[in-house]
This record gives sequence, C-alpha cells and structure tokens, in this order.
Amino acid sequence: MSSAAHSPAVLVVDDEAAVLTVVQRALENTGYRVLAAAGAGDALDLLGSVDRDVAVAIVDCGVSCNEGSELTAQLRGMAPGMRILMTSGRPAETLPLAPGTRFLAKPFTPQTLRQAVLGEILAYEAARVMARVARRSSGA
Repeated sequence: MSSAAHSPAVLVVDDEAAVLTVVQRALENTGYRVLAAAGAGDALDLLGSVDRDVAVAIVDCGVSCNEGSELTAQLRGMAPGMRILMTSGRPAETLPLAPGTRFLAKPFTPQTLRQAVLGEILAYEAARVMARVARRSSGA
C-alpha cells in the first residue's frame, strides 16, 4: 500500500487498550489510516466525523457482542458498504454473530491481521466497482 492518504480507513474498536494499540500500529505500519476507538460511543463518534471512506471495522466482540451486536448494526446503518470483521478470544460458534460477519480469532499475528484486513478491503472495493457498473448499465 503506497500511502495512508489514498487508502480507505480502518476503524478498530477494542476495549483493551493494549490490543487496540498493537492492532493500530500493525495496520498503520502497513500504510492504512486507522481510526482507533475504545468503545461503542467512540466508534460511532469517529465514524460520524470522518470525511472519507471507512472500508473495514474491526470490532472486538467484548465491545459489540455484550451489547447485543447493536454497535455492528449501527455501524452498518451509518456506512452500509463497510465490512465488519469481528474478533474475540472465544470460539466463533459461541458468539451471536450476524450472518455474513467475518471472524478473526484472538490471538492473531500481525500478518494474519493484515491478510484479513486486505481481504476485507478488496471485497469492499469490488462491491463499490460492481455498484458503479450496475448504475451505469441501468442508465442511472
């Protein structure tokens, strides 16, 4: 990735400060612009204040799952195309994940994190391209 100024932003939400810092640094070192939030309120405020695309939200299940997945629903409402990547130290099958939600088990390596985020950004960009093509072909 050439520059954080030209890449979509990544929103990281985790209530553990150490994890938030490690994830933020790993992604920034790769060239992503990272918006870091320690909780649901911070995440919603950040998302509402940015003037650029946020392609992916990485949300710790300790933040969102404890709130009945309200945060992920609110994030999707504010940025419908944004990809959601949930994380937790618990097994995915024990969590109330919404259908289609991607999951990254903790602990993860920086390389695994970067690969997961890249996959989500590619899917985000592909969906945007497909939407533009569909609009053009329908004459909109």
